[in-house]
Formats: sequence, C-alpha cells, structure tokens
Amino acid sequence: LVVLAEGVSSRSRDLVFPAASREYLGMVIAYLTIPRQDDDTDWWRWYVAGRGRGVNLRPDDVGTIRASLNVVTETRGLDDQPREVQVASLRRAFAGAGWQTDRVLAALDDAPFYLEDLAQVHLDSWSTGRIALVGDAAWCATPVSGIGTTLALTGAYTLAAALAGTTDHRAAFAEYEQRMRPFVDKGQSLPPGVPQVANPRTELGRRAFGAVLRVAASPLAAKVGGVAGRFTTPPADKYELPAWPAA
Repeated sequence: LVVLAEGVSSRSRDLVFPAASREYLGMVIAYLTIPRQDDDTDWWRWYVAGRGRGVNLRPDDVGTIRASLNVVTETRGLDDQPREVQVASLRRAFAGAGWQTDRVLAALDDAPFYLEDLAQVHLDSWSTGRIALVGDAAWCATPVSGIGTTLALTGAYTLAAALAGTTDHRAAFAEYEQRMRPFVDKGQSLPPGVPQVANPRTELGRRAFGAVLRVAASPLAAKVGGVAGRFTTPPADKYELPAWPAA
C-alpha cells in the first residue's frame, strides 16, 4: 500500500489523481522566524495594514518570533517562483505598510521562509487501487480554517485504524472515507468572506474589522463565543475516533 501525505502541492497526488482540484482563496501568506526583541511581548499581535495586507508577530516557546505577511491578491503562481522573486514581490506589496512591517521585510534576506498561495483541495475520492491520500494532499482546508492539523492527525489515525481492522484494503479505504468525509466537508466550509474580510482593502473596511475585533474581545462575546464557534470550524471533540482493533 502507498499513502501519500505530501501536502497541498503534492505532485505525486496530481499524477495519480488527475481530477484533484485546487480552489484558490485569493490570498498569499509568507511565514518566517525572526529574532525576538526587547519590546516583543508574549501576545500574538496582528496588524491590519489595509490594501488587503496583514502582519502577524507571534512568540514561540524557543525564544524567537514567528512572523507572517498576508496579502489579498488575484495573482496566482507566486509560490512557484524563485525566492528572490517572492521577496521582491512581498517588498513591493508591503512598502510603507507601517508598524513593524519593515522589521519583517528586512528579515527576508536571511531567514528561511515558506510562501503559500492559499488553496483548498477537493477530490471525489481519496483512494484508487492500493494508493490513498491523507492530510492536506487529500483535503487541504487552509490555515484560515483553524482545523488543518486536527484533520490531518485525525485522518491518519482513522486510516490506520481502518487498515488494522481488515485485510481488505478496499474496505478499509471505504471506511476511512465514510468516517472522515463529513468532518472534512465541515472543516472546509469557511465563514462568508474569509479570508478577505480579515484583510480589508479600504480604510473603512479596516476600521469596521477593528470594531468587530473589539466586540469579539468583550466579556459578552466570551459568554457567547461557544455558540458562535459552532458556526465556524467544527469542534475537534465532536469527531468520534474509531476503536483500535484488538490484537
């Protein structure tokens, strides 16, 4: 058996599953790790720069800062370009953005970074013959879904449990898909306007989004947050893991 788990851009998947489609969400994100400074805090800081741009600084547990640059764009293919082309494009897009953007842009010279063009993967089936897909290669929901890691780990466990319970790989693949498909479908169902609504292009949109965040951080929102959460990403504890077959 072969299990492909190469991620959203899996070339092996595209060879074996030519019907796989990618639904682009219209946003590019660059992720990098930068040195921590004295004025950094232990809070995740999110700067909405306008013109569809956003900058995030998030402390990690090893003494550095995880930074990201988000930009709404209809231009495709930047993720396939050489590093120097990606860096030049990011610097043009974020020129004059303000706050600590220049700090992040300067780090692009030396820091390893990963750039992705956000896209969901859609397939009618996650297996063919003796080959199966799992994780982002099968159903990428994108980072903005907030449930990508959960789907990947849950899917791997579910597939392994199904294979351990039978000598018929076709039956195992069918059980795996029957269990995971509803969970994946809900995970890929993003709220209306995501991700553009969180990266507004206009000053009016930026102010409106700021007002929404202030409301979301209020005590009232904390009380109803559990209710709102049920309409966004599916709660991880609502998926019932299959029992592992007895040895």
